[in-house]
Amino acid sequence: MLLLRAGGISKIPPCFGRICVTCASGTVTLTGTAEHAEKVEIKIDSGLWKLAQGTSSWSYTLDTTDLDNGKHTVYVRAYSDGKYSEIESFTIDVDNQQSIIEGVDDELLCLGAVFIFIILVVFAITRRR
Repeated sequence: MLLLRAGGISKIPPCFGRICVTCASGTVTLTGTAEHAEKVEIKIDSGLWKLAQGTSSWSYTLDTTDLDNGKHTVYVRAYSDGKYSEIESFTIDVDNQQSIIEGVDDELLCLGAVFIFIILVVFAITRRR
């Protein structure tokens, strides 16, 4: 008998200001376990089944930038002795926010804003004197 468990997702950012099953952005790793499996496959929404890495402890690297923002269903199945297991599924909420300026990393923009703020504060202090 095949036993399959969808374990979860690594690299999950916190879900600020909303309730979601799992928030995902960028590249995430889907993980789980299977017993007596020859292979484990993953499918996103109505896409094609894709082979996961490993069997008893499996993983699948998902680039969420290939998906639209919003909720997506992840389906997982195991295969052994000519039969597939029951399909496990869970929902992910993809939130890949676009950079304010195309091609510029958000962390770099934030660092630049902090730098400008410090300059303005120093300017305001020196101008008072």
